[in-house]
Amino acid sequence: MKKLQMVISGLVFLATASLVQAADGDAQAGKKLFNAPQLGGSENSRSCASCHKDGDLSRAGSRADLKSVINTCIERPLRGKALADDSQAMKDLVAYIKSLGTGL
Repeated sequence: MKKLQMVISGLVFLATASLVQAADGDAQAGKKLFNAPQLGGSENSRSCASCHKDGDLSRAGSRADLKSVINTCIERPLRGKALADDSQAMKDLVAYIKSLGTGL
């Protein structure tokens, strides 16, 4: 009986963790977006990774608002449209960038 309770507790924990990740953003999906030239409807061949090799964000500056930094890059170098702050794409990009441990 105790084993069954432990298994059920583990499954509940994993399910809860998955829901939290989906609500906050998925770093793997964010990595794909970071490398996608179509981000923000861009029609050129550049992606975030074009300037930020291996996720290096040292050129991103020290802005307090990561979402603003992301949209600045999308609008200027990528020539795309800004993402809504509450969009899944923005949440995924933020999750990916935070997973890199860059301090942004």
